[in-house]
Amino acid sequence: MDNEDDTLFGMQNVFPNAEAIFSHSLEPVENLLHDCLVVLDTNVLLLPYNTGKTTLDQIAKIYKILIEQKRLIIPGQVAREFAKNRGNKIAELFQQISRKSSGAGGLKNETYPLLESLKEYKEIVKLEEEINKSLAKYRKSLGELLEKINLWQWNDPVIQLYRDLFSSGVVLDVEPDKKAIQFDLNRRFQQKIPPGYKDAGKPDSGIGDLLIWYTILSVAEQHKKSVIFVSGDEKSDWQIRSEGQPLYPRYELIDEFRQKSDGASFQILSFSKFLDLFGVSESVVAEIREKETLISEIDVASSNYADIGFASGTFYEWLKKNYPLQKVTHVGGEYGIDFEIIYDDGSKIGVDVTFMARLSTNAMKVRVSKLIRLFKTQQYKAVILAVVTQYAHQTAEVVSLLDRLGVKSESGIAFLVGNATADNKFRVGYFE
Repeated sequence: MDNEDDTLFGMQNVFPNAEAIFSHSLEPVENLLHDCLVVLDTNVLLLPYNTGKTTLDQIAKIYKILIEQKRLIIPGQVAREFAKNRGNKIAELFQQISRKSSGAGGLKNETYPLLESLKEYKEIVKLEEEINKSLAKYRKSLGELLEKINLWQWNDPVIQLYRDLFSSGVVLDVEPDKKAIQFDLNRRFQQKIPPGYKDAGKPDSGIGDLLIWYTILSVAEQHKKSVIFVSGDEKSDWQIRSEGQPLYPRYELIDEFRQKSDGASFQILSFSKFLDLFGVSESVVAEIREKETLISEIDVASSNYADIGFASGTFYEWLKKNYPLQKVTHVGGEYGIDFEIIYDDGSKIGVDVTFMARLSTNAMKVRVSKLIRLFKTQQYKAVILAVVTQYAHQTAEVVSLLDRLGVKSESGIAFLVGNATADNKFRVGYFE
């Protein structure tokens, strides 16, 4: 009977205080900066693995100030997700450097006796020797760098910073009532109450988001203060979205937080917006914003289909089948190229594979602009941006997005859009 009541009176359960809908006002985020508590999400802790030392130093300064003021909080679930995913970041870095080394082969020492008397030929031979010496030195340095990364283990620059900063009192681990949270998780799924119901297909059924939310509610109940949640998670079960952009937190979250905090405000900020409001340099904000854009379509915890295994397996097989006369190799380049299609004459097509659980206009803009710059270097005779969506209907949405951006007419850039099927196949919906 309880389940039937929940279904029939779901709106009453989600919004128990109808009057508060009109009486409650959400405080602008600029008014909260100097007194609110700041809660960090997992993707925020992982993002510095894609940035440089200057950015890391400025992030550290902001964290130190908040810690001294006892305003920075890391949920226990976030710490656990960081531990789970941090290794992938180091592995990706190691892979990229390793592929640089394997791709830095020397020039072939072929001789042409008939040309030995020519000055131009002698100059070419001399240059080849110098290039091979430089490449050998380059490979040696890359090897030493790989050894250094290999020795990091649990001592890379990011984890060292966090070890120094996140001492006792920063990580808040709320002990959940497991039966109660499972019941609440099912209730939220059934009535689509945020957060977490969008993650029903994940191995943890979305309980990770709910545990983080419980921590935020615990903070609200204890301190009666407003909270800024810094997160790169832009799913619609956290934020209202339009035109691929997050606008503001879902009212359900705002209202639930208000009840626990006696009227305080709950806001969600991207990492770049958070750093901007807290006064870091424009160059650091720009770097963070670019990195956010590039990874925004992939959730930190990873969806069931958007993983490296699909790219290295299923999509690789699709390329080999459709380019039977060419050599297809799996690579990793500066511009995000995942595969190279190599022709007999040595010319190549670069293929960048991106997985999109949800559309992001900015992410697509940045990715396309990078590929255009790559094509202009003349390293490839053509570049393919392959967009893999979760569902078949999303392929049309991607094509529509490309139309709106006006990027399909760019010379040398081809667009391949398809979806990952339930049986782990790649189905093409558009290729031009």
